[in-house]
Amino acid sequence: MAKILGLPQPDGVHDMKTGKRLAQGLVIGVFVFLSITCGLTNPSYSQLSYSILHNFGGTGDGFQPYYGGPAVSGAALYGMTQGGGGTGASGVLYKINADGTGYQVLHTFKNDPPTGDGTSPRGSLTLSGSTLYGCCPYGGVPYIQVGGTVFKINTDGSGYQVLYSFGGGTDNQCHPYAAPVVAGSTLYGTTAEKTGANTLGEIFALSTSGGVPQVLHNFAGKPDDGEQPYGSMTLVGSRLYGMTSFGGSGGGAGYGVIYAINTDGSDYRVLHHFQGAPNDGTHPYGALTLVGSKLYGMASGGGAANGPGVIFSINLDGTGYQVIFDFSSTGNIGGPLGSLTLVGSKLYGMTSGGGSGGASGVIFRINPDGTCFEVLHGFMSAAGDGGGPKGDLAVVGSNLYGWTYEGGANGSGVFFSCQLPQSNPAIMELLE
Repeated sequence: MAKILGLPQPDGVHDMKTGKRLAQGLVIGVFVFLSITCGLTNPSYSQLSYSILHNFGGTGDGFQPYYGGPAVSGAALYGMTQGGGGTGASGVLYKINADGTGYQVLHTFKNDPPTGDGTSPRGSLTLSGSTLYGCCPYGGVPYIQVGGTVFKINTDGSGYQVLYSFGGGTDNQCHPYAAPVVAGSTLYGTTAEKTGANTLGEIFALSTSGGVPQVLHNFAGKPDDGEQPYGSMTLVGSRLYGMTSFGGSGGGAGYGVIYAINTDGSDYRVLHHFQGAPNDGTHPYGALTLVGSKLYGMASGGGAANGPGVIFSINLDGTGYQVIFDFSSTGNIGGPLGSLTLVGSKLYGMTSGGGSGGASGVIFRINPDGTCFEVLHGFMSAAGDGGGPKGDLAVVGSNLYGWTYEGGANGSGVFFSCQLPQSNPAIMELLE
């Protein structure tokens, strides 16, 4: 029989029953206490194991990793930086093991003649089998193209190939930022702009072997449609869900929208127009995360204080939109530019700013109902830590992994790991 928080152990059948009832009462009491306090207190940063696995910015290395989060293949993680790589380079694609060993630059992005390449990648990579797919918002083949590329590369660094270069021909689409979604032999992605008459972007489909993309939707912009998508889409069945950072019926240039579209390009719908302060967010830059039959995401601005941002949920059919957490309630934490990651029953994410003691961004977790917001780590860039994270978290084993845009030994960002919080052993003992 489990011990009950240090109380004397009961003897006999009657006492065992009494002890069981007492244990149940204590569990209920503890959970009531936790439900009251978990949103008001944060675990000490020292309780979690946090490690800088790599400081960006050395000779021939990349610097300032931007949006997105690591792609995971077994115990290896993959990512990109928007800059660095040596003379004439504009970013790198790298691999690192989950224990911090084996950091290796697999590809250096250079838009040099005669063939050219993509440059300045600012998103994630998508893994399918042993192949990684990604986008660069600039560069292209031939080297005079500047509209960006979709590419693929094997996880061992071989077989790099540009599948398509934007900015030429008749479509004039350009600047894909987000990682494509892979479904079978088709990639689904977005461009953030369009040259010429407008700068609105599109949704496209492209074969994993290359060719010419099929345009599924051209964003029309304010007031009825979104424009300029920067985050990846989320595939649920045969339907794609995503967000734009601008457009829609909100104020100014528009605060962005949530949209859905079938993979064949049919039934495009705007599910939500972000309205801004005081009751809604503005300008989302990440992707949507599926939890059951709901999608969760973050907006980088808005909320009651018109600035820190919000966390929200929405049903797959577009109903039930609600702000579940307003960062203005934290005092100074805010500016989430990435996506949420589901681990067990908790959502994990990062903000680009705020935190106690002069932190420049935090790692946090929260329940899907918006309760129990907890800070797990504050980035102290002034003390040599990373700072200003703009992306997402990935999970390998019992650790979270990600990168920061700035900070570290060279001021060019870091790749880090952070231990996942463990359940309270005293509570678990009572539940046995």
